[in-house]
Amino acid sequence: MVSLTNNVSRSNVRLRWQDYVAAAARSGIAWGYNRKPFSQAPNSWFGGNYNSPPGASSYASDNTIGSSGGLITASTLRNGLVGATTNWTHLRNMNARRYFNRQGSNQLQYNSTQKAYQTTSVRATIATPSIPSSGPTAGGIIRIGSDGSNTGLEEYFARLRSAYYTRRNQAVARYAYVCHYSCHYSCHSSRGRR
Repeated sequence: MVSLTNNVSRSNVRLRWQDYVAAAARSGIAWGYNRKPFSQAPNSWFGGNYNSPPGASSYASDNTIGSSGGLITASTLRNGLVGATTNWTHLRNMNARRYFNRQGSNQLQYNSTQKAYQTTSVRATIATPSIPSSGPTAGGIIRIGSDGSNTGLEEYFARLRSAYYTRRNQAVARYAYVCHYSCHYSCHSSRGRR
């Protein structure tokens, strides 16, 4: 883990944000191309292997925080990190259901919700967190604080992580319909008897 310095730098802020948000997004992934909820789940549901998520620095650069050689402004920092946090929301829960078609009726056979490495098309914008009193406020000095002080920059990172968790817990619904073995067997057997 990285500690914020005083004065903070762009890379210092980005790396500390990664400790809060990117680390949370990258952990606990159960499904991907190489581990599916069931064999019939199509590859199009997934964006990568469950055990190989994007690198921690994939969705934010120093320029997300501010321009080189310039001041780190509150609005640039806030907007940049809200956007970067949103970029992690494709690593979120998926509700995977498999239905068997049995004599024209779809019957639920599998229903599970787990965190999945999904395609970026499922990203959802996070709600912009409220700003701590000494955090990245417009016209104010950005203070380091701590995530327990409820006042500073680390508290804002904790709120960004909480906003990510909210999106993570809103599962993307995925359904697959397959022919049940007995239906498949009956269909092919009856053709053979004709």
